[in-house]
Amino acid sequence: MATPPGEGEGPFGDPARTLKSMEPGNIGADTSRIETAALGDYNPFAADDTHLTGQIVPNSNFLPSYSSVEAQRLTTAELERRQKELDAKAAELARREEEQNRLAEQARRGGLGSGPAKNWPPLPSFLPCGPCFYQDIELEITQEFQKIVKFGYYLWLSYAALLCLNLFGAFLFFVGTGALSGGSLFGVAILVCALCIPASFICWFRPLYKAFRSNSSVNFFIFFFVFGVQVVIMGIQSLGILNWGSCGWITGLTVIKSNPAIGVITLLIACLFTVLTVVGAMYLIRVHHIYRSTGASFGKAREELVRGMASDPSVRAAAIETGVYAAHRGGLPRN
Repeated sequence: MATPPGEGEGPFGDPARTLKSMEPGNIGADTSRIETAALGDYNPFAADDTHLTGQIVPNSNFLPSYSSVEAQRLTTAELERRQKELDAKAAELARREEEQNRLAEQARRGGLGSGPAKNWPPLPSFLPCGPCFYQDIELEITQEFQKIVKFGYYLWLSYAALLCLNLFGAFLFFVGTGALSGGSLFGVAILVCALCIPASFICWFRPLYKAFRSNSSVNFFIFFFVFGVQVVIMGIQSLGILNWGSCGWITGLTVIKSNPAIGVITLLIACLFTVLTVVGAMYLIRVHHIYRSTGASFGKAREELVRGMASDPSVRAAAIETGVYAAHRGGLPRN
């Protein structure tokens, strides 16, 4: 019986038959027989009349671009918030422009040539004297530093009001106690109130205002020195040393037993002086921190001072006259 092809080719088959089937001629015949059986009647060179009738559907699940992702993150609330910020900035610019135009018109009508009209202190028009300075924190100070300058202005107003209250307390002490020290206390309080209120405004608040207005290191140093002395003076005033013109702790404790009402008022003034001293010290530290954060230094202040003196016409004229005089003296013949 004939053995079908492929049978007996296991591990127990005839080795001679296996070697015969692995000859090159037999391998090619077997391979062509396998390929024919697998491919059937397929002819790759035959014309294919089959047409694809399918439809390509675009895929809409592509990843969005970066800009579309950012646009999706911007919610309606975020857009409204940004729009409000832009509207506020536009309104602020419009207000400043309108203020500048108004000031320029006032200067033109007043015959001042250029520069805004002076508006501080706001004195009545019937007085013979008028304002001495122009001051507008919201217009001349950048928005970043408006709060710190306003706080300094309110601090000066508080000090001026406290000096007036101290004058009232010294008057009560003089009238209520009848002591000889009351007369000197009241007299010195009048001088302190009359001198320290305008001097404090000119000597430390105006340098503070100009320092933040024009980023002037010289004015910053003037403020630090004068306001530091001011804080020390307020500390001394809170003590209430007799004949120094302030109602402080010593003055209040001296009179509290003989006249409790005047003693309470005096101690209240002493407490206000103490609070104002602490607030002033903290304010000085705060302004110094802002000044240091801007990268300013004493060298910058010195350069600014020299540059300002060099640009001053009177200083330049004096320097020229000194140079001419020195040259003339050097050119004289010696005996």
